[in-house]
Amino acid sequence: MSTECGVEVVPAIRVLAWTWRVGTLACLAYLLRQCDVEDAGLESLFGDEWRAYRRSVPYRLIPYFV
Repeated sequence: MSTECGVEVVPAIRVLAWTWRVGTLACLAYLLRQCDVEDAGLESLFGDEWRAYRRSVPYRLIPYFV
């Protein structure tokens, strides 16, 4: 991937840019995994009440974005 301004020609900037990209993806993967873990815990704690709530609220992480 390159940028129009050519800033990623500098090796240190290239490393920082890729670190930022990989870190962002890792954080997103962690958040999505954490949603599954918390859903399982809440379902075991609240049972049918939690399942009814999940049906009424279809989004998980960002409101109105599935």
